[in-house]
Amino acid sequence: MESRQTELWVVLFVTFAAAVIITILRLLSRRLKRVPLSWDDYFALCGFGVSIGWIIIIPYWVNHGLGLHIADIVATKDVTLEDALFEGELLLFIAELFYAFGLFLAKVSILSLYWRMFSVTNIRLPIQILFACSLVWIIFRTFMGIFHCVPVEAFWDSNAAGYCAIEDKKFFFGTTLVHAVIDIAILILPMWQISQLQLPMLQKGGIMVMFTFGFFICAAAIRLIVAARVFDGTSPDLTWNICDIVIWATVEVNLINVSASLPTIRPACMYIFTCTHPRTRTEASLGSYPNTYGRSQTKRSIRLDPIGKSSLNDESSSTHHLADLDDGGGRCSVSDFESHAFHRLRPAGNKYTSTVT
Repeated sequence: MESRQTELWVVLFVTFAAAVIITILRLLSRRLKRVPLSWDDYFALCGFGVSIGWIIIIPYWVNHGLGLHIADIVATKDVTLEDALFEGELLLFIAELFYAFGLFLAKVSILSLYWRMFSVTNIRLPIQILFACSLVWIIFRTFMGIFHCVPVEAFWDSNAAGYCAIEDKKFFFGTTLVHAVIDIAILILPMWQISQLQLPMLQKGGIMVMFTFGFFICAAAIRLIVAARVFDGTSPDLTWNICDIVIWATVEVNLINVSASLPTIRPACMYIFTCTHPRTRTEASLGSYPNTYGRSQTKRSIRLDPIGKSSLNDESSSTHHLADLDDGGGRCSVSDFESHAFHRLRPAGNKYTSTVT
């Protein structure tokens, strides 16, 4: 008997395990830094809740025949073809809604993080536009998903009097293509701002790697588009034909949570792998360091100001603060992505002078 159930189980639990680990690290980072949760955290946690729902629905479906040919289900599980299709299509209807909201919540979590970090930069308008695009996408995706057929139950009940005006193949292809384009735009958006950070190239590269993990999610979306393109919605062998779509949708639903949380987990990783508490590091950075005359000065922060600036304490400016120094090397370092203070970046081309306060 031909089966793809092992493949489904592996993808389900590997990707869900990654989502669980990253979500725990995100919460641990917030606790270690003793900062309250923000909107991006709440959206990310809601997205993780969708992953939990997904890990309930899909295993249930696998136990009821997903990954097997429908003829084998009928032969081995003592059910009729009509009952097998009824259950499979009902589970597909529910899974479509979870899939859409999982992707939407991850999108708005990332955009909320951008909004908080880039508070006075010129990408605020693109952030608003992408948020509006994501909102329009989820409204249309939900409406089309629910009213795929009229009445709604005609989607899974072949005995219901009604009709289905939307082809499954076109529905999967069209909605996934739009979401992939939005994801690519979200990933590209902060790259220019990151390149302007006054940081060593290695640290810039590390930040960019965190964001480019999202391109793997886009690759999964593209693979899903291909699977949707070849999906045969007219065949009764639903539980076999839908496998590729379910596999790549699972990758997206779970790993998009990883992509949304990666920029926030550095404090937890530092604490776990180096036993360095973020607050201890911050307190150490407020200690003394020798100046060029051999005396000791108290360091609080390094403020990089443009030459000719009239006020050093203008909190509404895009002054770039780096809160700590690299231990022993005299090079500026950061505690995590958020500590780069993107909302105080200066555009490229300005000259900077440092003042110790």
